[in-house]
Amino acid sequence: MGMEAGIRAFIAFDLPAELIDFITGISDPLRSYLLKIRWVKRQHLHLTLKFLGNIPKFQIEPVTVQIQEAAKGVDPIRLCASGVGIFPSFRSARVLWLGLEGDTSGLHRIQQDLENRLEEIGFQKESKPFKGHLTLGRFREKERTDSRELERLVKAMEMQKSQEFELNQITFYQSHLAPSGPVYQKLSTVLL
Repeated sequence: MGMEAGIRAFIAFDLPAELIDFITGISDPLRSYLLKIRWVKRQHLHLTLKFLGNIPKFQIEPVTVQIQEAAKGVDPIRLCASGVGIFPSFRSARVLWLGLEGDTSGLHRIQQDLENRLEEIGFQKESKPFKGHLTLGRFREKERTDSRELERLVKAMEMQKSQEFELNQITFYQSHLAPSGPVYQKLSTVLL
């Protein structure tokens, strides 16, 4: 299969505008400190359900069908965003993320259902258990971040909690890697 035959794709919940405003409110003060982070652009913030990697174009239709099936009869998921965290650790920080609380079991259920349905059409299951989170930014690899300073900042953000919001729209995205960063294109959108 030639590279041009495939697309880079993932499936994610789109976020409501008021949550994106809350996230911007959290990350803005951090931006002034942590210059070693590549922040996720406002329009790119989402909750990833499944990263598919490179897939052949003929899979677009079957994947869309599986998303529709997984969404059937599922109510919108009500969550709050709370608590900033770091993967994997302060000392070797890679990802800055925002935690979720509320109907996380509902989120888990639809993710597992989707995972199982996609496995049936040939996609490998994730080896790591799913942990719903919102990625705010990624640390630039070359530069060290002061881990004590980072820990202090993250602790200070722990009490931040968003209003309750609803996730009701799953989008199947194609990601184009451009020099200025990724460009996301919607392949299909399914409402809960």
